[in-house]
Amino acid sequence: TEPGAISPFVYDAAVAVGLAACELMMASNTSNYFNGEELYQTFVNTKFQGTTGFVDLDPDTGTRKPTSALFSLTNFVDDEYVSSSSLAGDQETQVRFREEDTGYFHSGEW
Repeated sequence: TEPGAISPFVYDAAVAVGLAACELMMASNTSNYFNGEELYQTFVNTKFQGTTGFVDLDPDTGTRKPTSALFSLTNFVDDEYVSSSSLAGDQETQVRFREEDTGYFHSGEW
C-alpha cells in the first residue's frame, strides 16, 4: 500500500508524542512514570523540525499552528478523452480527472 498524503503528518505527530515522553522521563528525577496530563502539557509545548517542516503546536488547543504547516490547494479538473478499446468495439467517452495545484500556504503566507 502506498503511503497517503497525510502520512508525513501522522509521522510528525508520533514523533512529537515520543519527544514529549522522552522529555518527561529526562526531567523526572524520582519516577519512571508520568500521567496523561503531564504528557499532554509537554506535547503541546514540543517544537522540532519534522518531515513536514517546523512543528509548532498551539498550547491552548493542541493543534498545529497554521504558521508552521504546509497546506496545498488542489483543483481536480475533468480531462475528457475518447477511448477506442471498449469491449463492444465501438468508441466510448471516458472522463478522468487530473490534479492542478493552485496554491500553497506555508509559514503563514500563500
